[in-house]
Parts: sequence; C-alpha cells; structure tokens
Amino acid sequence: MKTLIELQNLAKEAEKTKNIPKAIYYYKQLYEITRKPAFLFQLGYLESLIPNHENSVSFYEKYVDYNPDDTIAYYNLAVEYFHLKNYPKSILNLKKAILKKPDFLQAYILLGYIYEVMENHQEAFRYFQRVLSIKPNYHLALQGIIFSLIKQKLYDQALGECEKYLNLYPNDRFIKNTRVQLLIQLKKTEEAFSEIKTLVETDERYKSFENYIHQVQERREHEFQEFLSETQKKLQEKLASLEEANEETNPERKTYLDISLLSLFSGKKEQAIEYLQKALEQEKIKKDK
Repeated sequence: MKTLIELQNLAKEAEKTKNIPKAIYYYKQLYEITRKPAFLFQLGYLESLIPNHENSVSFYEKYVDYNPDDTIAYYNLAVEYFHLKNYPKSILNLKKAILKKPDFLQAYILLGYIYEVMENHQEAFRYFQRVLSIKPNYHLALQGIIFSLIKQKLYDQALGECEKYLNLYPNDRFIKNTRVQLLIQLKKTEEAFSEIKTLVETDERYKSFENYIHQVQERREHEFQEFLSETQKKLQEKLASLEEANEETNPERKTYLDISLLSLFSGKKEQAIEYLQKALEQEKIKKDK
C-alpha cells in the first residue's frame, strides 16, 4: 500500500503531465484516506477539465460545506452550473461570492453574461456597470453595456457608448462595425456612408457577411475564455450577437442599404460605395419632400 506522500507525488505528477483521469484517481484515494476538504476542491477543478461538470459540481458542493467562506470555490461552482445551463444555481453561488467579497470583478462579469444569456438585459447592464465601478474602462464590461443597450433597443445610448469605447480602443474593428450598424438603424445615412466608405478603403479583411458574423462570435467567445481563465480554464458558450435591424420606412432606400452591405461583406467595394450613394440620394429626396 502506498504512503500518503507517494500518493501525493503520483497525483501531482499525473496532473503535471496532464493525465487528468489518473490525477483524479489518486486524489480520490487521498481524500478517502485523509478526508481533507482541499482534495475535494482539487477534484472539482480536475473534473471541470475533462470536462465532467456534474462531477465537478458534486465535489465543489461538498467542499463549500466544509469551507463556506471560500469565494473562489463559489465562483468555480457557478461556472460549472453555467456550463450545465443551470443559471439560477449559478447566480446563487455568484451572489454568495460577492456577499463575502464585494469587489469580486470576475463574479460581476459572469453575472452580467448570465443575465445576457437569460435575456434579462437590464440586469446584465447593471452588473456590467458594477464592473466599471471596480475597473474603469474594462473592455469586456464596456462591450457588455453596448450590447445590453442594443437588446433593449436603446440605439441612441448604444451609439454613444460605442463612441466612448472607440475613444479608448480606436482600432477595434468589431465595435466600429457595430457603430455602423447603429448609424443605419438610426437612419443617419450620411454618417453611415462616410464610415463604411472608410472601412471599405482601409480594411481588406472582409470576405462575406456570414464570415464576419462568425468572426464576431469567435472574438467574443475568445475574450470571455481569456477572462474566465483567471480562475478557470474554459468556457464554450457563445455570448452575444448583433441586433437585427428593424424594417426601414423607405423600402427602396432599405434595398440600397442591404445591397451595399452585402456587397461590402462580399468584397465588392466599388459596388458597395455605389449603392450607399444611391441610399444617400434617396435620403436627400425624402428630406426635400
């Protein structure tokens, strides 16, 4: 029979070499022998890497029974419930964490995203604002606020937040394109024309609209993955999408805008500018009437 030291060395070696099932096997033995809660925490973390979220939850729940003041454990437990789409349990554990640690930045960010997924955009907005009170100008929170406003159809406010964001992060292509979509939504055709013309002339990376949307989704997921890695290593939920435009009152003008955007994302720059100019002319005709 192996000694505790031998078991600990075997568990650490298996973890170091990323043999997670073997590490779990040895940590389970260590817990059965010692009944030390620290091994429950480690088992919860390792199960999350497989991933086996149900097992991870089970170990973390047992751990917090022993250590009800461990804010990181509540946070990790919330992440596992988030993976399982058990949002009420995730929220419950995050609120336990911030009750004990009111400046727990990661917990507020995750709360914002959970409420965004649940389409409770007012609550999402509130928690993203709370993040900014702890860490001003944090880009994930600023993006969250923009999309919370879009989902509430508060387009003027969302546009203002885009402009504030771009003052801080002027090279963010993702928010630049969001701003253009908002300008079109608000019928600010001349400004939209100018912005898209600049994008067409300076950005060679457009292939298709579908490709762009896919890139948007990948970017938001990647950035949230990086954020979660501060206390956990992964998160695979897609977090937001752009608001679809409402119908325009002028069908012909809307058609020109649609063709222009389709041309833009298909790489047909000259055609995109041509149809934007036509949309602009329709807007002028409408104003003259």
